[in-house]
Amino acid sequence: MVIGATCLAVRGQTPAATQQAFPGGVVSASGITHVFLAHSPVQGKVYKIAANGDIAAVYTVGTKGEDSWLLPNGRLLASHNGGVREIDTATGATTWEYTAGPGVEVHSCQPLPGDRVLICECGSKRLFEINRDHTIAHEILLASTQPTH
Repeated sequence: MVIGATCLAVRGQTPAATQQAFPGGVVSASGITHVFLAHSPVQGKVYKIAANGDIAAVYTVGTKGEDSWLLPNGRLLASHNGGVREIDTATGATTWEYTAGPGVEVHSCQPLPGDRVLICECGSKRLFEINRDHTIAHEILLASTQPTH
């Protein structure tokens, strides 16, 4: 399994080159059997991985995204290079979107209580809570000498 092998490599372990990362039907060496999301920043996709290791669904969110969440309402909230999207997992339609300004990258998002979203922007150097009507609830400016990326 490519995904299993990738997860092992991240933890500093390397499976044998001619051997599957995990035996058939087992997702992890410790027997973990829950659904999880695998975000592929290069492909601009989020993969929903079933408990048996199969790809249950694929959602297109945009390149360079690194953060994704399955929401209680069944939708997907995911960051991408230019912002954050909420996607209806049944139809693939975008149900809400925040778009960052020019020269700004978004690498992280998180759903918050009160239907807000926490977003971290590089370039504008800020961390903020945004309401669904795009008004800013709270904002923290970040000090950095680094450029956008």
